[in-house]
Amino acid sequence: MKTKTIWVWAVVFGAVATGTMYLFLFNPGKQPASQTKIQTNSEKKDTEEASKSKQSNNQPAPNIKDGGVVKLSLAPGKRAISIAVNEVQGVSGFITPGAYVDVVVMVPTPEGENASAQILLQNVRVLAVGQLNTTPENSTKVSVYRTVTLEVLPIEGSALAFAAQKGAVSLMLRAPGDSSATANAHITLDQLNKGVISR
Repeated sequence: MKTKTIWVWAVVFGAVATGTMYLFLFNPGKQPASQTKIQTNSEKKDTEEASKSKQSNNQPAPNIKDGGVVKLSLAPGKRAISIAVNEVQGVSGFITPGAYVDVVVMVPTPEGENASAQILLQNVRVLAVGQLNTTPENSTKVSVYRTVTLEVLPIEGSALAFAAQKGAVSLMLRAPGDSSATANAHITLDQLNKGVISR
C-alpha cells in the first residue's frame, strides 16, 4: 500500500514537472514579448544611425564659405574694388557676377560752377555682388546686395574711390556682348536745361 502511494505521488509530481517545463519552453505568450524587445532595440539602433547620418549631412563642407564665395579671379594688372550701392544705384538688383557696367559719377562742384555728371569708367567687369561671385544655376530671383565689386586698373580704382567719397556713384548695366564706348560722356546742368541730349 505504501509503495503504491509513493508511485502515485511520483506520477503526479512528474506530470506537474513536465507541464511546467512545457509551459516554460513553449508558452506562446512569452515568445512575442522577446521578439518585440529585439525588434525595438533594432529599430532604436537604426534610428540613432539615421540621426547621426542626418547630422553629418547637415554640416557644411570644408573650405567653402557661406554664399559660395571661394576666390575672385582677376586679370593680370587688375585690382578689385567694392562700392556701396542702393537699389537704384545697383540697377534694382539685376547686376550679376560676370556682367559689364559703366560707372557714372556726379561730384559736387565749387559754388558758382555748373554741376555735372560723367561716365567715369566704361565696360567694367563685375566680379561680385554682395558676397556672391557666381550666379546660381536656374535662378529666376533678383539678387539683393548692397555692394558691387568691380575689376579695374589701379588708376581707375583710385578715381572711383575718390568719386565715391566726394560724390554719388551709379552703375549702368550693359547688354551682353556690348563693348562700345561713348565719346561724349560728360553732361552739365546747362545741357540738361537746353535739352541738347538726343537719341
